[in-house]
Amino acid sequence: MIEPKIPNIFSYFTTEAVSPEVLWPEERAYSDGFGRERLQTFSAGRSCARKAMEFMGYAAMAIPAGNDRSPVWPAGITGSISHTQGLVGALLCSIDHHPSIGLDIERSTAVDRSLWDMLFDESELERISGATIPDELATMYFSLKEAYYKMQYPLTRRFLDFREVRVEDGPEGMLVRRLKALPEMAPRHRTGHLLIPDFVITWVLAEKS
Repeated sequence: MIEPKIPNIFSYFTTEAVSPEVLWPEERAYSDGFGRERLQTFSAGRSCARKAMEFMGYAAMAIPAGNDRSPVWPAGITGSISHTQGLVGALLCSIDHHPSIGLDIERSTAVDRSLWDMLFDESELERISGATIPDELATMYFSLKEAYYKMQYPLTRRFLDFREVRVEDGPEGMLVRRLKALPEMAPRHRTGHLLIPDFVITWVLAEKS
């Protein structure tokens, strides 16, 4: 069982196909018209989120989607859902611990080298090129940027390009730094990652101010 050990965070991951029958009416209405694959991953994501919610002690409930397609969490909860081919997962926590969190899941070497110049700046490329397994580190950097975006968006409502943020080594592990000054800045954060066969899982947790 995949279970990142993150204080105050509740999680659930699955490699199994999930039937759309798990969807609640509000979710089913939103997913009407989805193709088979998208409907399956949407259903699995909602199922994972509900299981994590139950681990928190909450009764199962619908998780509708907003106009921007992001999940609308019950009062007092924040969370993030992610999926890639073969794995779906969700992280949830109380907003008393973190005002927002971001989760991303990628296949271990998902980032094609032809895209590196579009995704990373010179300092990132230098570290990636010098890594023991460059493709895996490139995927982790890409994944951290995705997770950071998902963490900051509910707080800032700002869209970010991949090269507007940089992954750096911090005193307590990797961090993601915004390179562009903006009026609304996401709070301090900390990151984490889990490497398992075939997959890279990353998360970014907003710290309370």
